[in-house]
Amino acid sequence: MIAEIDQMLKAEGYRFLKVQPEEAGVYYRYENGTVEVILGLLDHSAFQMNAAVCASMKEHIRELFFLSHGRVPGITEEMPVYQVDILCLAITDQVEKYRVLCNEMRGIWLVEAGTKRLIIYENQPGDFYGLQKRLLNLLDQCGEQTSARAQKQEKHALQIDWRGMTWVNTGLVAVNILVWIVMELFGNTEDSQYLLEHGAMYPLLVVSLHEWYRLFTCMFVHIGFPHLVNNMIVLFFTGDRLEREIGKVKYLLIYLLSGLGGSLLSMVYMLKTGDMAVSAGASGAIFGVIGALLYLVIRNKGRIGTLTTRGLVLMIALCLYYGFTATGVDNWCHIGGLVMGFLLAVLLYRGNPRKD
Repeated sequence: MIAEIDQMLKAEGYRFLKVQPEEAGVYYRYENGTVEVILGLLDHSAFQMNAAVCASMKEHIRELFFLSHGRVPGITEEMPVYQVDILCLAITDQVEKYRVLCNEMRGIWLVEAGTKRLIIYENQPGDFYGLQKRLLNLLDQCGEQTSARAQKQEKHALQIDWRGMTWVNTGLVAVNILVWIVMELFGNTEDSQYLLEHGAMYPLLVVSLHEWYRLFTCMFVHIGFPHLVNNMIVLFFTGDRLEREIGKVKYLLIYLLSGLGGSLLSMVYMLKTGDMAVSAGASGAIFGVIGALLYLVIRNKGRIGTLTTRGLVLMIALCLYYGFTATGVDNWCHIGGLVMGFLLAVLLYRGNPRKD
């Protein structure tokens, strides 16, 4: 909109003169001893504007043209200046801020930036050398263009950006859900024996019968619906972020190897303590994802988007605390996955070529 107003004024024969402060600009046109001046103001929250400041700016502008003596481009010494008329045109989103100013002095029009409205209060001049009609037409055009762009953006937002999909993470979530649905259809996913028959990890079966595949298959087996939902919600959001930052292949490696690392540490701990239990779930892999994100955030000066080092450390601490204080939680699987994910990120992460 600012560029369009600039072009319109220059097309009407106005020249532009940069002044201080940087939020201000002067457009002027000479006609039979009168200088028509438009003082453009681009308002923002930190810009201090009141009646005293506005009056001072207008006084300096008058002095500039009355005492120019050929120093202002386009107005030579042979062009006498008898009158300087000034209109202040403020582009702002803070209409109330200027309402007070308009009550105290004349010669101020407002353009509301968001709605593209021209606001002229009753005590202000209704026109300024034919500018009102041209400005209204221009703002109507800008408003129509803005509306068209908004509709186009809204339509685009409703479309799925397949290129931006995190296919690996989405696929992993889908596989976990599908496995649970199939298992639930043919049995009870909260029954330990049924879980063992379908890939859950039990240390004695792995070591004695050499069923090492259980370290892998247990990552896709969940004990009941709440277990599945909790894991998939965390995986959906954390996995999406990590895949965008590190890439599909590296993300898949971190997920699978962290899950294996978590299962392995869990098995070693149970064999050492003799406290055997059926272990299942994607939490080891998910903690690996969180561990990898922790390294990435540290590497990126403590923040990636809305993720911060403090936030991730707090989340990890709360999850581990819950695991150690609650029953039936394989916390050593979580720790194994977390450490493995962090170390894998150290090895695999080489900067951030992707942009959200």
